[in-house]
Amino acid sequence: MNRRIVPGMFCVGILLCVVLLLADGASASRPADLVPSLVGTLDGFFQDGVPGDTPGLVRSDVTRQVNRRIEGSGMLLDLDSRVLFNTINIFNATVARDDFVTGTGVTPTGRLVFQAALETYTPQPSVAFQTLLEAGLGSDAGNAAVMYPELHFVPSRGAENRLGAVLLHPFPVDDTDTPDLAGSWIGSFRSKSDPTFLGDLTVEIGPRYRGTFPGHLDFRPRSADRFQWPFLATASGEGRVIMIAQGKTGRILYDGVVIPAGGDSKPNFVGGFYRLISIEGRSDFGAINFSTFR
Repeated sequence: MNRRIVPGMFCVGILLCVVLLLADGASASRPADLVPSLVGTLDGFFQDGVPGDTPGLVRSDVTRQVNRRIEGSGMLLDLDSRVLFNTINIFNATVARDDFVTGTGVTPTGRLVFQAALETYTPQPSVAFQTLLEAGLGSDAGNAAVMYPELHFVPSRGAENRLGAVLLHPFPVDDTDTPDLAGSWIGSFRSKSDPTFLGDLTVEIGPRYRGTFPGHLDFRPRSADRFQWPFLATASGEGRVIMIAQGKTGRILYDGVVIPAGGDSKPNFVGGFYRLISIEGRSDFGAINFSTFR
């Protein structure tokens, strides 16, 4: 019965996602002189750039920000949350532009140098979505952000190490309005650039931890082998969902909408677009929509 429901929900999601695509540029824009606030958690995944290697986890905290200067600490872990060798005792960075961060850090064995692209997302999916969902614009509770750092570890002795990462800074949590995404979901995905890349997926989302929802995407393509990627997601009270996922061969950024957006009702549908970047640099674009599994 669930599989009969998914195609209909997928069509609804495609219509919603078209609105998101048209409005995304306007909803993500900010005044040029507004410095993104990054205080809080910056968690995500790292990958050494070799296809087939298992990704690891990044847990970091921005503890202080003064204008464009930020500082914090972090650590690298394996997927079982065991701490690895590259703990970042402290890092200092500059938000050089609203879409670029550069910084340095100190590790137990040497130093760290990094640069990072930065994308920020307002809580509102778009004005059009708010009208469609019969919800008000609400208050600006703060932005989420996705950072793509290239980490260059320089030890006092031994070989240098370079890692690519993707990190998520969540929307601020309001327990009264923020959607609870935890649970089991089932849905579909469809590429816009490759008509053969489509199929079903299941989504397992755990309770919120350090401001984000951890989980796994289990893809079952019709023309390729099944694969599973870990992810982190954040949701705003206004209904926007931002997700990052990392696998052995690439990473995904997902921008969508959750229905219902907030209040006492448990969300039962998430629809949006993904952007997939392979380790080799190839890109893919398409839709992922999923509904609660009953």
